Amino acid sequence: MPSGSTGEPVNIGTSHAASQLHDPLGHPPHPNASSHPRREASGDTELGVWASPLAIDEDSSETFGFDSKQAKMRYERALHYSPHQFVGLIPVEEFLETFMDCGRVLREWSDRIPPSADAFTKVPKMANKESQIYEPLIKALNSYIEPESSQARFRCPGFRFLDTSDRPDREHGDVGKLKPDICCYAEPHVELVQSALSEDDKIKNRGATVMGYAALFIEVKRVPGMDPFVDLPASRDRSRWRFVLNFQGVGSAVMQDAMRGCFGQNVTYAAEILARQHRQFLYSILVCGTVARFIRWDRAGALVSSAFDIHRSPEHLCRFLWCFALASDMGRGYDVNVEMAHPHEHELFEAVIRQHLASQLPTKSTPAQLEQALKVHFLQDHVTAIRFPLDNSKEVKRLLVSRPFVYPLAVFGRGTRAYWAVDASAPRDSAHRVVLLKDTWREDPPSNTQTEKEVMQNLRQVGGLDGVPSVLFDGDVIQRDEVVTRYPDQRFYMAVQDLRSENIRIID
Repeated sequence: MPSGSTGEPVNIGTSHAASQLHDPLGHPPHPNASSHPRREASGDTELGVWASPLAIDEDSSETFGFDSKQAKMRYERALHYSPHQFVGLIPVEEFLETFMDCGRVLREWSDRIPPSADAFTKVPKMANKESQIYEPLIKALNSYIEPESSQARFRCPGFRFLDTSDRPDREHGDVGKLKPDICCYAEPHVELVQSALSEDDKIKNRGATVMGYAALFIEVKRVPGMDPFVDLPASRDRSRWRFVLNFQGVGSAVMQDAMRGCFGQNVTYAAEILARQHRQFLYSILVCGTVARFIRWDRAGALVSSAFDIHRSPEHLCRFLWCFALASDMGRGYDVNVEMAHPHEHELFEAVIRQHLASQLPTKSTPAQLEQALKVHFLQDHVTAIRFPLDNSKEVKRLLVSRPFVYPLAVFGRGTRAYWAVDASAPRDSAHRVVLLKDTWREDPPSNTQTEKEVMQNLRQVGGLDGVPSVLFDGDVIQRDEVVTRYPDQRFYMAVQDLRSENIRIID
């Protein structure tokens, strides 16, 4: 997805790097580090991996640095670096067809999709409080009641929409708690996020916010004027129209602040979900009164649809829900090169990391100190396998990872994670080395550009340089995905590109 208007498509992919380990220890665990057990969903989600652990040191430069982790401060920071990363406004029908293949899905399932007429009529056009929108919207999102039989039919089969507005995610502690208004969860995760709730709350479609499990989120505002995106008037030139935080005609400072706040919330929620899950992209929905739009987030930028009214055009939202439910894990944005580790791999990872740490701790270290050090790189029930091909080879490596010690704070950019990893592709009875895995995104570079592997090899050949890791293997992860290219005339063209990424594994 391009970030400019040169007419050339920009390919974005994931990148990995594994390096020789020199730093023996990280920092002591943060008391609010991730502790949610991860469960593998069944049914139509085959390979999705959820709840990727956070780095546990929230004072290091790799996480929050010197910036406040307070939620409102994160919203404000998003205003400074994010507005230029948005592409829009894409017509709703084009958005659904290009990214969700809705035409084919609706043709194949035309006799099963619930009717959309009057689906959202109980949602108020404007409200005094956002909560007045939650209940009727969630009921309509989850099911359709057959008027003759009074039986319910699901609008998004296999998923449930829950009111998460007053049960925040506290992975960053109380000061950094996050709570999208509505979260969509796969059915196998609903029991988990409702486990601490009363039966009455469960019946009312309430749930806890767990960003590591959210399939998508919906941000709700009480009136259409709080929408931070402004559609192009018929009389205006698209090439000169600013559709993000355009305050023309918005005289109220209060309303301008509300638009900024809404923008910051959406960016922050997307960043958190992308950090907590292994994804290529993420969908979200913005609902302001009865005016809605879709957003597709990835590391290159965000694609925003034009707005539509769910009273006048309920079919758009209904089609999105149906097509989202019937999509594959890849179609919903998950990185299918990442999967749950097998039970024996979980045991292998813990044992190898524990042994490696023991060899680097001072000789007088206590068992408690070893357990503390282990928590920096390992979280129980959170071992993940990353598969990647080697360049110029048919061999596919399989690395086991758990808790990263670097993870991304922003939506856009490289999205770098760094792990201690164990090479599980070695024979079971052989020694398994601990490596440093760098997982990052990059643009597809020109053919004459050096890869990160080549740069490090050249640095090692120079000699006399400390801290340059040795390169053991590398390879590009290639997946098929659809990329929007913006041309100079501001028209949108959809092109299927190979998403290539530089994967560097450095082991010594």
